Amino acid sequence: MTLSEYPQAGVFVDLIGRASVEWCPDRPAPVPAAPGGGAPPVDDAMSAVDHVDFSISCEPGVGGTTLRVAGEVDLETAPGLREAVLGAAGAGATQVVVEMAEVTFIDASGLNALVAAHTGLQGRGAHLAIHAPSPMARTLLALSGIDRVIEIVHR
Repeated sequence: MTLSEYPQAGVFVDLIGRASVEWCPDRPAPVPAAPGGGAPPVDDAMSAVDHVDFSISCEPGVGGTTLRVAGEVDLETAPGLREAVLGAAGAGATQVVVEMAEVTFIDASGLNALVAAHTGLQGRGAHLAIHAPSPMARTLLALSGIDRVIEIVHR
């Protein structure tokens, strides 16, 4: 299935050995069938996903959304993170919190996805914060200087 087939609002990405799109509880469910039947196509952002270690869960709240990220944020999974953050803002969230306590790995593409999402949210008048980054993620956020651009909340 392609992310472009569905409204970006409320996207929940679960890439544990497969590509799928699920939804926040208050969002309508998608119809995943491809035109003419058969398996839905896989979006470029989610292609070649044999990744066994990545998920994002969505918890909408009043005025804001929390996205809980777990596993590896890398070249294959970073586009899903960026789309989830921008999708939350597209649904009207003015505050998006990315909880990264269970992130086991993040590379430059993951850091880039966070910066791109931050920039996209600013353009919509929304705010991005990173909550409780794992020690590995915290180190890279500090070394890259992203912790001086995006709010990091450690509580």
